[in-house]
Parts: sequence; C-alpha cells; structure tokens
Amino acid sequence: MKRHRAQLAGAILCLAQLVGCEHQDPPFTVFGATSLRLVLEDLQRDPGLPQHLAFHLASGASQTMARQIASGARADLLLSADEAWVLDPGLAHAFDASSRSPIASNRLAVVMQQPATDEDPRLHAAHDLLAMDRISVADPLNVPLGRYTQAWLESEGLWNQVQPRCASAFDSRMTLAAVASGAQQAGVVYFSDARASKKVQIQFVVEGERAPLIRYVAVLPRASANSGRALELVRFLRGPTGLELLQKHGFLPPPEP
Repeated sequence: MKRHRAQLAGAILCLAQLVGCEHQDPPFTVFGATSLRLVLEDLQRDPGLPQHLAFHLASGASQTMARQIASGARADLLLSADEAWVLDPGLAHAFDASSRSPIASNRLAVVMQQPATDEDPRLHAAHDLLAMDRISVADPLNVPLGRYTQAWLESEGLWNQVQPRCASAFDSRMTLAAVASGAQQAGVVYFSDARASKKVQIQFVVEGERAPLIRYVAVLPRASANSGRALELVRFLRGPTGLELLQKHGFLPPPEP
C-alpha cells in the first residue's frame, strides 16, 4: 500500500512538472547594441531575473539591427545606442515610437594602447589628437559611436583636421580592438568599453558642455510577438538590479528627457 502511494505521488509530481513545462514561456528575442553586450549577458545570468523574462540575445551595431528588423528580422525588443535610427523615415515604420524609453547614458573616452611608457605621448584634450597620425573611430554614417565622435570633434572645431587621420570601424568593439592591437595610435570609444579593456589606457574622458548626449533607448518593433514581456524586461532593466549592472559596466543612469 505504501509503495502504491509513493508511486502515485511520484506520478503526480512528474505530471505537475510536465504541466509547468508546457506553460513556461519560451525565451523572447532581444537585439542589443554591441556596447551593451556585457550588461545584457550579465542580466541573462542574474538570479534575480524572473524566469518568464528569459531572453535570447543578438548584439550588433544599432543601425544594422534596426535595418534588419525593418527588413523582417524577428525581434521582440531593440536596445539601441542611439534613438536616431528608430526615428529614421526609412526605418520608423518598423517600430512603435510611443514605446521608446531611455535606459542608460554613456560617455566618450580617448584611449591609447597599453602598456604606456614614459616616452609615449599623453593626450589630455581634443586638440592633442592632432599629434596622432592614426586614429580609430567608428563609422559616423552607420554607427552611433561614430556619430557621437563626429559631433564632439565638430563642436571642438577639429573634425575636418582629424578626419583624414581616422580609420573607420564597424562598431564600438572593433574601434577599441584597433587601438588594443596597435594598428591605430589612439581611438575614441565608449567609456564603458574602455574601462573593461586591459589592453588600452584611458587618456581622458570627454565631459563638459561640448560632450555629446549619449542616450540608450529601448523600443518595441511593431511585429513583436512578446511586447508585454519585452516591456517588463525594460522596467526590470530600469529598476535597481538593472541600474546596478549598468553602473558596474561604466554606464550612467538615463538622462532626463
């Protein structure tokens, strides 16, 4: 009798587990800016993330992902390093502009390769870049980091002088890698990427009235099949756990609208 009851209890437990599995929401898909990759990977592993908010991550340049979504790629949420792409007339039809929500901000940093020696030049301000022959920047036509870099150097009145010395990279990580490898003498990158690398040395951080406003935004694709969970993930990312992860990786809280 006892054995029968044990077998029955085991069967009930297995059935409950199977029912739970059937109702478990499958992970949805998040497209995230390359510079957010480490934050989002940490978020995926965070034990405080509710199980129903588990997500698959695809990372890349913000404009590339916005174009992919506009061309039919299946994504439930876009986390972009620049909201300009989702407002672009050629792409705006693919996104719900009313769902836009700022999630973080960042800063620019000028870096050189590690390790530095006493003989190596030091860069302290924008005009010091004129002493460099090879400078790594992100492509200003296709990458938010490049747009921010150009805007900053234009505000300093230096873009036309610096541009001929620049080699354009496809995204923020490639911009950093070109300096870390020694292929370029200096580079303009996100502060969050620079502080995570042991192969570059931060020369200075771009701050003050001429610093560009770098605002990361979350936005729903109109074709999102999991908009409710995607918005809940955005709220989680803007909450205490998300802000702690962002700050851990060198990001700042989102700027005021």
